[in-house]
Amino acid sequence: MTSLVHRTEEALLGALIHNPALVADAPYLRPSHFDDPDHQAIFAELVDLRVNEPALRGIALAEQIVFLANQPDITLDRLTGLALNSPDIASIAHYGRMIQEAGLYREFAVHAERITREAGEVRGVDPQLDHLDELAHALAGHYIRFNAAFNAPLTVADVDQTTEDPRAVREELLLADLIQHPAYIAEVSPWLDAGVFTADERRDLYHAIVTVELNGEPIEELTLAWEMTRSQQSELPIAATITDSGGSPASAGQINRLASLAVEAGASVEIGADLLADHTRDELTAGKVTLSVVTDHTRASTLRQETQQRSLGREVPQAQAPLLEPPAQQIGLDGREMRQK
Repeated sequence: MTSLVHRTEEALLGALIHNPALVADAPYLRPSHFDDPDHQAIFAELVDLRVNEPALRGIALAEQIVFLANQPDITLDRLTGLALNSPDIASIAHYGRMIQEAGLYREFAVHAERITREAGEVRGVDPQLDHLDELAHALAGHYIRFNAAFNAPLTVADVDQTTEDPRAVREELLLADLIQHPAYIAEVSPWLDAGVFTADERRDLYHAIVTVELNGEPIEELTLAWEMTRSQQSELPIAATITDSGGSPASAGQINRLASLAVEAGASVEIGADLLADHTRDELTAGKVTLSVVTDHTRASTLRQETQQRSLGREVPQAQAPLLEPPAQQIGLDGREMRQK
């Protein structure tokens, strides 16, 4: 199964095969930023052909890449599939940013290995070497945490997956509307908090939708899955992931299912208002229950104290009504105002 990093690399290469002029949207990218060796070779040939034969595109471009790369796994069918399956050709700049981010974490691992060699194996003798060892450990932890999530196999949700929970259905319809009609995000996000969602996955997806929109990025499968995964991983301490052997990347399949769910444009506004009202009502109800429990506990405690005092033959003080208003102030020659002069 493919990973989020691998899928993003495929999306960018597919967009470039479709329109090589888009390489200008990611001028910072280098072959070394790609994780897959085949992707490194494809990108290198794409860049060279763009300079040497700028008129090439489509099948003709793919054939030249296959010829120049001269690798058994780089075939015309593979390159054609990349071009046909790229989710959003106009998003190449955002895919490039994501690929560069992944390349940065791989550099962390390279530097961690180099610093570990410089630090040696003996600890507790040289403070500087001990510091280098801690630095290497921190860099390695960042890479391991990133790799465990972003290079783990993507989960694929069943397209026909349904739920019988009415609340969950409404939450999914709201998310589907925001994914399919991003114009409503700015209308909903100022007053709808992620806390109204009853499941972590839907809560994380809503947060990702709002964040991606604020960053000016397209609302689609890869950008949302990337933001969800990054957000989930950033909440974990580095030390907790040093020995982690796996990750739990966001379900791109779940995002795709919501992207194809039938929903009326603007439904998120009405559904969001209903969810917020239900959430507020639930919180108020929970608050009343809590207050009732505290009141009952106080009454029981008071009753026990009165019973103990009567058993000892003591007089039980009568409860006084609470003071609802301050006592009237004495104003005049004998009042406080005059005495203070």
